Amino acid sequence: MVFKVLLFLYLQLLLYSIEYNYNEIEGGIEMEEQKNIPDEYKPISMWGYFGYEILFSIPIIGFIFILVFSFGGTNNINLRNFARSYFCVLIILLIIVGFFALFTGAILSSKALQTIIY
Repeated sequence: MVFKVLLFLYLQLLLYSIEYNYNEIEGGIEMEEQKNIPDEYKPISMWGYFGYEILFSIPIIGFIFILVFSFGGTNNINLRNFARSYFCVLIILLIIVGFFALFTGAILSSKALQTIIY
């Protein structure tokens, strides 16, 4: 588990350095264009996404932040869409886990009934 986290952090740092070098090669044109973008359309940086992933992963507080950002707690459209997508993934995972628990419980209860009857 620790190895996966370290590998993930290394890859994120590598992607950040590649993006930074690309911006330097292009003469900072992208940085100048981003200054003219309105605040509600400003892109989220890679570290921003990483930070929001960590924030949304906190059990109760993260869920509250997901709800706040999903339903208009921010002016940034990119952050709102990211929170909505994270919320949709959570709902899908809850449905999958619910079906798995339901079918596992049904299988276990039927086997328990068979052992009691026979």
